[in-house]
Amino acid sequence: MATILGNDEATQRPQIDLSQSKPMVCKHCGYDVFITGAKFRTISKLLTGTPQDAIIPIEVQLCGECGAVNESLLPKQIKDLDNTEK
Repeated sequence: MATILGNDEATQRPQIDLSQSKPMVCKHCGYDVFITGAKFRTISKLLTGTPQDAIIPIEVQLCGECGAVNESLLPKQIKDLDNTEK
């Protein structure tokens, strides 16, 4: 069997000591478990040049306790849009 060069996990991933980490918690309730959800944005067919409006899903992390969106994990563009649309 052939060996794939550069595909050795030990050389690609640094060894991380989890005791040096800190938990990420919900800023609203302090819970530390998050679930995946989705936000959706639409773009007019006039802007995309397609027969229908385009729908763009954006993955978000929600607090498993209170449901608040973990905004620190949102892409910057989405944070900026959310702030201007409020």
